[in-house]
Amino acid sequence: MAASLPGVAMIRVQAWIRLLIPLYVFLELLLPTLGFTALPISSTDVERFVTGLVGLIGLLVAWWKNNDVTERSLRRRQAQEQEQLENTSLTD
Repeated sequence: MAASLPGVAMIRVQAWIRLLIPLYVFLELLLPTLGFTALPISSTDVERFVTGLVGLIGLLVAWWKNNDVTERSLRRRQAQEQEQLENTSLTD
């Protein structure tokens, strides 16, 4: 059913790209922190971990809210675009 909506595949690809690129950057930040010896944890390691965790949570929230991932949100977006087109044609 989602495939019947125009542009669904492209929107989902864009959404995944917007998730994967920052996730890659996040892993690049986190992996060196976890790659060092586990016992001597410095305050820098803790700061990196907390910063990365906050960044990851923010990233996921922003990604979910700003991308039309579900079929319902895609329909809502199309309805809004259609409404804007109708309003534009009424004012012209």
